[in-house]
Amino acid sequence: MAKAEENYFDIATTKNVEIFDKYLIFLKAAKVKLSGQNICDIGCATGNFISKVYKNNNCFGVDYSDFAVAECQKKFGKIKKHFAELDLNTAEKLPFRTSFDLITLFDLIEHIDNLKNLKQLIKNSLNKKGHLLITTPNANNFLRFFSKKSFTGEIDKTHVNLFSPYTLDFFLCRAGLKKVQLFTPYIFHFKNNWLTQKLLFGGQIVALYKL
Repeated sequence: MAKAEENYFDIATTKNVEIFDKYLIFLKAAKVKLSGQNICDIGCATGNFISKVYKNNNCFGVDYSDFAVAECQKKFGKIKKHFAELDLNTAEKLPFRTSFDLITLFDLIEHIDNLKNLKQLIKNSLNKKGHLLITTPNANNFLRFFSKKSFTGEIDKTHVNLFSPYTLDFFLCRAGLKKVQLFTPYIFHFKNNWLTQKLLFGGQIVALYKL
């Protein structure tokens, strides 16, 4: 798993903070409760997603980057103990004494070498009615077939795995999860509907699963 330093978050995370509003719209439409819940953002970066939900929920975050964790601890001072460094290649559980109603992995799974440990961590951390939300670059993105230079999945040198909708679904089902919804939004059409559920060639995979 490649170490993400300060400049990585400046380029790849802060710039796209508005995307989390779209994810929240999706979660609400999928009837995922977003109030009074235990939420953990794995790969929390500098806390852009948590900043959207922490006022109404009990939020936690982990990241491989000490810079990212320190930024979250400064940003969310009252819950600074809810943030910790974690190497997902070696960890089989989260460093918190709680189970979670919602676990999120935004553009993270493609950075992980050891997916076996991730399966175990998810099982150990979700509660019986918990949901897992994963986003990741789509290896079947139509842009890849025209120019690899336009496909962010290959441009980012810290990516060690890429998934198609099929292979991500296969991985999550083998981890003991059940699909709630999976779609691949397009830049020009960020909707969860027939187009993005059936024509799975959008730039990103958005996958919601549960135990």
